[in-house]
Amino acid sequence: MATVANFDVQLRSKLSRTGLFPRRYCVDLGSEFLKVLFQERSFEVYPDCYVRHRSQGDLVKFGRDAFQMMGKLPSQFELVWPIVQGHSQDTQQVLQMMQMLCEQMEEKIFLVQKVLPRQFLLIVSPSVSLLERRSLQVIGHHLFGITNLVSSSEALLAQWQQLFPQQSASLLIDVGSAKTELVVVARRQILKTKTVAIGGRNMTQSLQRAVRTHYHLQLGWAAAEKVKKELIHLGQNESKKMLVMRGQDVLTGLPTALEVRSDVITPEVERVCSELAQEIQQLLHDLPPEVVTELSEQSAYLTGGGSQLLGLSSFLSQRLKIDITRAKDPTGDTCRGGACLLKH
Repeated sequence: MATVANFDVQLRSKLSRTGLFPRRYCVDLGSEFLKVLFQERSFEVYPDCYVRHRSQGDLVKFGRDAFQMMGKLPSQFELVWPIVQGHSQDTQQVLQMMQMLCEQMEEKIFLVQKVLPRQFLLIVSPSVSLLERRSLQVIGHHLFGITNLVSSSEALLAQWQQLFPQQSASLLIDVGSAKTELVVVARRQILKTKTVAIGGRNMTQSLQRAVRTHYHLQLGWAAAEKVKKELIHLGQNESKKMLVMRGQDVLTGLPTALEVRSDVITPEVERVCSELAQEIQQLLHDLPPEVVTELSEQSAYLTGGGSQLLGLSSFLSQRLKIDITRAKDPTGDTCRGGACLLKH
């Protein structure tokens, strides 16, 4: 065994001297999804959850397999969402889950690549404390090897700089599942950031409440997400699209199917988006007039998984009086910006 271990170390050393790249990962630790970019080519989005044995603490399922078990678990197991508002509740198990996910992604690579060292860039919320960052780095280094940390604001800035090389200022709006990161850019550098506790999850929850109130129908999370994607279009309340949905009758507890109309539930989702617009307005209000003027002359950038709500870019543009460019790859922007930072 010692001979094999020595050979492995020697081979890694020789390969590193040849200039071959390590196995590079950029991982965005989101509150609902774990986004992983491997070797700047393979991009995966996993539900940021795992199934854990209540008494033993062992991880049984993770990612998509765990998410599919929501509401169907035996009493001795629990479904855990370990990252809340960008903060890790159990750093050790979060990184263990990441390790298992990465091993899945590496199943298709060549054997010679597997002896190369791993290089990780973890993308975390700007609100993460120095102590939490240090914990992630120490445990990450133990599990993976080289581990670096950047904030999602820094990663998003790097991606914006690649996409808009001629633009000097912008307002970057990253709508995640549990929160929205706002980044004010001036002279192509970060001037100010703000974290708002409003995201796509709040929009889905408001939709669930509206369906429950108006139709006495309780929708599961997956069903509510489907309604949000297929029926909700901000600014088009007059159009009456309909969708038959199955759920639980609130009064009887029995399964039922009802026709849900877009004009009935869209106003509830718009209220959440209005709250987000107000938070952005407050950020702009606190900026010097010179910066606000420059921002108004150049387009803002809307990204993040929550930004895919139809009509959101136009809705915010009308409220903020600023042109807004919507990202072509909203879920992958931070990881691709992180990859740029990792190379340099």
